[in-house]
Amino acid sequence: MAVPPQISGFLSGRGVSFDVFTHAESFTAVAEAKTLGIEAGEVAKVVVVHYQDGMALLVLPARSHADMKAVREALGDHHVRLATENEMSRDLPNYAPGTVPPFGELVGAPLYLDAHLAEHETVVFGAGTHTDSIRMRMSDLRTLGPHTIVEVCLTAG
Repeated sequence: MAVPPQISGFLSGRGVSFDVFTHAESFTAVAEAKTLGIEAGEVAKVVVVHYQDGMALLVLPARSHADMKAVREALGDHHVRLATENEMSRDLPNYAPGTVPPFGELVGAPLYLDAHLAEHETVVFGAGTHTDSIRMRMSDLRTLGPHTIVEVCLTAG
């Protein structure tokens, strides 16, 4: 597969430099890191949640888990929940489940970057398929649209 054109067009249209890696199929951010031969700390995962205003994207370090209490506080909604695979397929049909890129503006959702990840110089993440990844500078990611820095990880790394 290849990076969906909406992702490459979104990045190219904003003049952001990025590298694309095609690799063996992987279904988790940790497996993606292993497949690419890099440390899991360099890889981000995007978690989709539903809350009172619709959906939101949380960008976390690969080995971390979302502290849902902290997520609920950050989003100001005590009914926040993880999106189901069916909801992600319905709401984000251009991306394989688990490969939504961390581009809130592209998918029409607010973006929340975990503070542990925001400290990194570069970040690698799924690029819409289970066989493609993107690496870019965190500073570039942060210029791609509004985002909020939050601390919502149970573990970081």
